[in-house]
Amino acid sequence: WDNWALLKVDHICFVSYGYREAFLRSLPYSVSVEKTSVIWPGLYIGDRYPSKEELRWILSERYKIPKETFWVSSLGGISERKGTLELVKAFSLFLREGVDAYLFLVGPVREESYFRKVKEASLEAAGRVKFLGYLKDPYPLIKASDLFVFPSRSEGLGSALMEAMALGVPCASTNVEGLRDLVCGGKYAIIIKEVSSEEILKALKEAFENPDRSCKIGYLARERIVRDFSFAKTVEEYEKLYSQFIKNFSFLP
Repeated sequence: WDNWALLKVDHICFVSYGYREAFLRSLPYSVSVEKTSVIWPGLYIGDRYPSKEELRWILSERYKIPKETFWVSSLGGISERKGTLELVKAFSLFLREGVDAYLFLVGPVREESYFRKVKEASLEAAGRVKFLGYLKDPYPLIKASDLFVFPSRSEGLGSALMEAMALGVPCASTNVEGLRDLVCGGKYAIIIKEVSSEEILKALKEAFENPDRSCKIGYLARERIVRDFSFAKTVEEYEKLYSQFIKNFSFLP
């Protein structure tokens, strides 16, 4: 049905340039790029939260962990596509290097059998991996983190990564499909070259060992998200697109 629809519709709008390129390349037939457009989803998230330091005081009490440790967070449903297992294994290796750190996994369980593997792997971290499930407002924890990790295997754009960037948090991410629009070759996030514990460990170590560079990446990413991914800008782009269609449409009397 999707293939039938793609051939019948007048226009296809994608949420990212990277996803459009990957999707059109995978089709068994040709679709003209002129029949498509890209409009990034608007982000409506105002940073109304206290400073990182204030949040650390509050959250360290809530979760009973030292505020001086290295905090790593990740947001998304726990599933194979999201690379959760590799992240947990990488974090256990990170701890073995002597780093005093905690990993917060925010999001519901999507695959029960996969979750059991993740839980088993987390035992090596000796209580340093916190499974928080769904949080109505996860942004204070993300903002309080030293690093946000997004090791996804496939994304249309990656709203969780975009939200973390909007909060100015240093991020590490894979460079797949739509995420390319956000990481931009490593300018706005530390790139995880592949979804493996070894590559994720490299990203964790890079962020930990180069805090000034990580903070700069987080600052630049926030500036860009505010500039290019506002909700108002998205609405404006859709209005332009619809206006083009209206000009070419003849209304019957």
